[in-house]
Amino acid sequence: MWFKINEQASQRVKNVTLLLTAIMTMLELAFLSSFPHSSESRFYVIIAKLLTILFLFYGIYMVQQIQVTLKTYLTLWGGLQLLLIGAWVDLLEELVITNYWYVELCEHYGMTLGVFSISLGLFFWYKENNNENKLRYELATGAGKVGVWDWNLETNEFYVDPHLKGMLGYEDHEIPNIVDKWSELVHPEDREQMVSKTLIHLRGGTQHYEVVRRMIHKNGTIRWFLTRGTALYNDQGKPFRIVGTDTDISDRQKLEHQLLQSQKMEALGRLTGGVAHDFNNLLAVIKGSAELLEIKLSDTPSLVKQAKRIKISAVRGSELTNKLLGFSRHKQKQRGIVDINRCVETAIGLIESTIDKRIVVKTDLCTESPKVDGVENELELVFINMAINACDAMIPTFEKVSEGRLCFRTRLENITNDLAEQHELDAELPYVRISIADTGIGIAEDIQQEIFEPFFTTKESEKGTGLGLSMAYGAVKSHSGAITLESSLGYGTTFHIFLPVKQVEE
Repeated sequence: MWFKINEQASQRVKNVTLLLTAIMTMLELAFLSSFPHSSESRFYVIIAKLLTILFLFYGIYMVQQIQVTLKTYLTLWGGLQLLLIGAWVDLLEELVITNYWYVELCEHYGMTLGVFSISLGLFFWYKENNNENKLRYELATGAGKVGVWDWNLETNEFYVDPHLKGMLGYEDHEIPNIVDKWSELVHPEDREQMVSKTLIHLRGGTQHYEVVRRMIHKNGTIRWFLTRGTALYNDQGKPFRIVGTDTDISDRQKLEHQLLQSQKMEALGRLTGGVAHDFNNLLAVIKGSAELLEIKLSDTPSLVKQAKRIKISAVRGSELTNKLLGFSRHKQKQRGIVDINRCVETAIGLIESTIDKRIVVKTDLCTESPKVDGVENELELVFINMAINACDAMIPTFEKVSEGRLCFRTRLENITNDLAEQHELDAELPYVRISIADTGIGIAEDIQQEIFEPFFTTKESEKGTGLGLSMAYGAVKSHSGAITLESSLGYGTTFHIFLPVKQVEE
């Protein structure tokens, strides 16, 4: 493909060169043949005029081969036609001497207008090529998020591509082309490294200058750039100019960070599974020992009661670790009939002992015990993730209130056509709605559409990964469901999960 593009470009340059050669040769021949000549040189003059006509025909042919706008084509074609008419009349005048007024008109004024028209056409052609090159440059730099800069080390003149300024949110006139002004946009922590690598390159330590640096956007956000440059040296080996590019790699940096975070989460999941497995073994020993104590201490009811408590606690701990093992294992998902009410109760049982004691968990579950076709562990994890997010949202409110409320509610209902169309649901099917409400700080309206994106979080980096809600969203969508939310800043948030009900025959 690249070879084909180069071949087309080379052919175009060749066509342009041939056309210009034809025009210049024709004008030279016409100019030479216009001088007074003797009868002895008349033969050569006629040959020159014939060659002029041949070159005009060739010029007209070449105009049809090049790619230009209609305006340029008509201007060049019209000019060549006028010159051709003038050249024919001039040749006829040479062969058959005439002094008709229209002969002079065609010969002089026609050829003059022709030359003017060709000059105008060549000007249009130049402008088109210039604009095309500019457009090609803008498209290439825009697609690659690349900007160009040029620094003359002797005069300290500095040029920054307007497109590069635009990537930082500035218009061309808002930032003067001054090195110091541009350097102020570099993050303070990266300036020393940038200067150090520049000096190393200018001293000949590296073939090319390359550094990753952060730059401050007009809106105050940080953008990551890969800066590359090459120094030019004079005859004495002294650098006098450095030219380079800045490539916006913010998206790449974000993806790398997300990948690292995902790998950390995977490692954490494996570690959790290993710890849970070992902990389960310890609980098995405690449970077995408690059962032996029950037998040995059967004559002492008070001690038997304590042994039973140990046994019950060990069983509960074992159930918890089994759940953790179930979430950490990478096994094929087995779909089946899932009781939503039981899923909610299981999720509450898993989080109840770990959440802040100031949070009261309430349930309002429908009596019909709705069933869905799905993966039980996945749905339990959805409710756990959403409950944990709700609890985290209530922590800041404890500065003003002494208690927070987390409520789970399930209801069977028929959805509206608008909801079905908006979330690609089937309005003909019955759905179960699981509502998870909290009395937290609420979610700002401008980020409500972003909270389900992977790694999006408003928490500090040590307190959240931004994966909980995105995993919940993905799991709900895989169950042919939808998630909506209602939120008001300062009053809390309610998430609504809609899942299609599976009709089970009794």
